[in-house]
Amino acid sequence: MSGSGPATVAALGLILIPAMVKNGYDKAFAAANVSVTSGLAIVIPPSIAFIVYGGIADASVPALFAAGILPGLLVAGFLMLTVYLISKKRGYRGLPRQESTWLVFKDAIWGVMTPVIILGGIYGGIFTPTEEAAVAIFYGLFVGTFIYKTFNSWDKLLHVLFESVKATAVIMFVVTCAGLFAWVASTVGLVERGAAVLLALSG
Repeated sequence: MSGSGPATVAALGLILIPAMVKNGYDKAFAAANVSVTSGLAIVIPPSIAFIVYGGIADASVPALFAAGILPGLLVAGFLMLTVYLISKKRGYRGLPRQESTWLVFKDAIWGVMTPVIILGGIYGGIFTPTEEAAVAIFYGLFVGTFIYKTFNSWDKLLHVLFESVKATAVIMFVVTCAGLFAWVASTVGLVERGAAVLLALSG
């Protein structure tokens, strides 16, 4: 839901990798698993990369989001199959089931509603992607403060804001470098030469 690969690794890696290692998974396998699957954040909506590309190329962001759903789910399915086969071969069993699926889903319903609100608002024409980002932030603050009571102190809230600033800085640095590279490549004619080479290979 972060829309960013690095942000997803940073957020989920701190939780999932230690938990997997604690329950018998190989540390390298756990790290690789989280790293690879976090790449889905830039394919499955809401993707920051799609929003940035849409703004640069003047393309429809909702159309890009729609185009990313099926490939993202397809990649996710193959990743799930790969992880399942490796885990079965190595004997990874994870945690024993202690709660019913319904109870877990019931407890997580407020978090599950986040993608529904984000994608529903965009596809329904209620919000633009930029407005939806603001709505998602306020919804997350509301759920974290009043429902799950995660933000029960100013220190935790400031920590979340600080991590958000760091993740945003990384993304904007990449975008800046990409824009600079595109300008240099266009100025020196690298794009045209590269296109000519590819066309020559295809011919």
